[in-house]
Order: sequence, then C-alpha cells, then structure tokens
Amino acid sequence: MKTNTLKAVAALISIFVLGLAGGYLLNDAVSQSSPATEKVEQDHRERNQERRAENRTPEQQEDRLQRARRHMREHLALEEDQAAPLFELIRESREERREIMSESRRSFREVMERHDREFHEQLSRILTEDQLATWDSLYARSDSGQGRRR
Repeated sequence: MKTNTLKAVAALISIFVLGLAGGYLLNDAVSQSSPATEKVEQDHRERNQERRAENRTPEQQEDRLQRARRHMREHLALEEDQAAPLFELIRESREERREIMSESRRSFREVMERHDREFHEQLSRILTEDQLATWDSLYARSDSGQGRRR
C-alpha cells in the first residue's frame, strides 16, 4: 500500500514540475512579440497618448511642458543658450509631425474612398441590383469610415 502511495505522490510531483517547466518555456515563446505586433502596440500607445493630451487642461499641459524641459536641462546638461533654440526646434518639429500625420490621414482616406468606389464598381458587374443592395447594407463603409456590423 505504501508503494502505491509513494508512486502516486511521485507522479503528482512529476506532473507539477513538468507543468512549471512547460509554463516557463511557453511563457517565453508567447511573450516574444513579432515586429508587426510591436508596431500595432506602438500605434495603440500613441493614439492613447494623443487622447490623453486632448483631455488635458491648459494648466496641465503647461506643467507637463515645464517638467519635460526641466528633465531635458538636467539630463542633457543644457547650457542656457542651448535651451531656448532646442525647445523651439522641438516645438516646430511637433507641429510639422502633426501636419504630416494629418495630411497622411487625409491622403489615406482619399485612397481608401477611391479604392472602395472601384471595388463597388467591380461588384456591380458581378452582382445583381438586389444582391448589390444587400451587399451595401451588410458590408459597405459608413460615412465615418467604419465598416457596418451585421
């Protein structure tokens, strides 16, 4: 009877150790992100950061700006004659980046609208009018650019 109990305990301990080792190995494999996943996560972080920035009061924005400037002065050991031109360059760069992103979004929207029109034209050559109407009600993009859901 004791040998059966010992065997059962040994089996449970073995299963537990194998489970721990398997979990450890799988965790490494699962936690490694692909470059595409990292890009999606970075985009998500940037969008969230933009949303948070939009919700800040002018006082909060000014406070954040002053802390960032103080941080740069300390960590870059900026001289006084370097600080003003650096901060101006950063401000201009941010404005340019915002404009580039805005233009990129507009351009993307225009390209997608053109693609959607061409795709719809091709669909109309294949589907009947009734089928096309059904297609539009199920899958056509709304004015906001989001696909409709069933």
